[in-house]
Amino acid sequence: MSEGMKDLPSGKRVFFVGIGGISMSGLARIAVNYGLIVGGSDMHPSERTEELKEVGITVYGGHSADNIKEFNPDIVVHTAAILPGNPELAYAREKGLTVMERSVFLGLIT
Repeated sequence: MSEGMKDLPSGKRVFFVGIGGISMSGLARIAVNYGLIVGGSDMHPSERTEELKEVGITVYGGHSADNIKEFNPDIVVHTAAILPGNPELAYAREKGLTVMERSVFLGLIT
């Protein structure tokens, strides 16, 4: 286990907004390997999102507050490309969930 992973014990639930992107999908796979429960959403289903499903990652099509409600994450990770008005980010912040940019999450796991 990476030294940084002591702050993210196995079993924590992490949701990636824009999980189909190359960097987010890679982080999602790393998180699964560390024993985290991973889910995420993407506007565009693709071969990459299908591959994520094959390794046990929950993938939602489109962005909706309902995705966050259903998945019930401890942490929500996003890229700078995701606009602040995104319904998943807005709901997560409203509910007081931990929301962080991809670079911050990367720092936790490396």
